[in-house]
Amino acid sequence: MGEYANDVMRGFLRAPRSIGAPAPPGSALARARCEAHAAFDYLWKSGRFSRSQAYVWLAEQMDLPRSRAHISMFDTEQCGRVVRLCAALDFEVVE
Repeated sequence: MGEYANDVMRGFLRAPRSIGAPAPPGSALARARCEAHAAFDYLWKSGRFSRSQAYVWLAEQMDLPRSRAHISMFDTEQCGRVVRLCAALDFEVVE
């Protein structure tokens, strides 16, 4: 895991309370959210999408309104889906 993920797991960083419910540090949900963010953030940090384009893509893939497409709002199952979607996208050509 990266340093950001380690900080989240230790409870140093948390999503704003206005977006989603915080997961207890070290919980299965906290780990799932870290994994989902690592997979998702790569999409925009790599330059494949802009950050806003990545969130639009995520909302479409998760069949959610853009306002609900925040990993901090996701449960463990949804986080697993994010990881799978991002992995599958890695094999597609995006124009």
